Amino acid sequence: MLADEDAADLAPSRASELARELPHQDRRHLKRQHRRRSASGPTAPWLRRWALAAWDAAPARRGYTAGGFNTDAAALSALTTPFDPETVTNYELGVKSQWLDDRLRINASIFQMDYKDKQELFFNNLTRVLTITNAGQATIKGAELEMAYRPTSWLRLSGTYGLLDAVYDEFIIPGGAVYTGNSLGSSPRNKGSLAADLDLPLGEAGYLIGSASWAHTDGYNTGAAADPNLEIQSYALTNLMVGYEPPSRAWRATAWVRNAGDVDYVLTPSTQGVLAEYLGEPRTWGMTLSARF
Repeated sequence: MLADEDAADLAPSRASELARELPHQDRRHLKRQHRRRSASGPTAPWLRRWALAAWDAAPARRGYTAGGFNTDAAALSALTTPFDPETVTNYELGVKSQWLDDRLRINASIFQMDYKDKQELFFNNLTRVLTITNAGQATIKGAELEMAYRPTSWLRLSGTYGLLDAVYDEFIIPGGAVYTGNSLGSSPRNKGSLAADLDLPLGEAGYLIGSASWAHTDGYNTGAAADPNLEIQSYALTNLMVGYEPPSRAWRATAWVRNAGDVDYVLTPSTQGVLAEYLGEPRTWGMTLSARF
């Protein structure tokens, strides 16, 4: 929802470029703000950057998914019964800002998605096949925050956070099951990450490169029925990398480890036939040698 641009790559004129992306009346408003601040005398650089931040206030957008038929159905009545189109209306308000001479970037947004006739897949106990049906209504509300800071030319720090509240306002399965009020499947409430990227010059010796990242995902249920057998527990993963590049940067050698904490976590649980869990990768490590041509 928010563009992920490297703060170090932004030219000092980026604020004016962002302003040009706004509607004409918003551009005039930004220019008036800038003229008022200029006329009133010197202003702190960080305040000037905020004055030229770009607000992203998009009008409502609507998406559409066509209806269809359950072609895997074994019974003629189920085969000839269609499911309806799905529509979603998305509202979003966000801001993109640059601070401290473009060394700090803060982007944020809030959004709401309103679903009508949301298409959902469920196991039909009568026909014994997976079937698409329409949930009456569902609402997803959330917020996103992205931050990136470059304290020096060779170090970049970043972080993200996402908040999600996704609920079925109305969902009744043909045959009597009521999922109204349940959370949408695979919708963790909180997700967040932290990262650091290193590109340290070693003079004529080349460059020391490296990265470290940590990502957390809240627990969530993968189905609409809130079946405890489909619950995924929260988990956090850490990845590390260190390497070397020569002065020409024509090649690089790296050593890396993924899931450094050797965390056991579930990617996909299943209740089809037997209870099963498909696990994520355990700790893996290796070395990579690559070249640029």
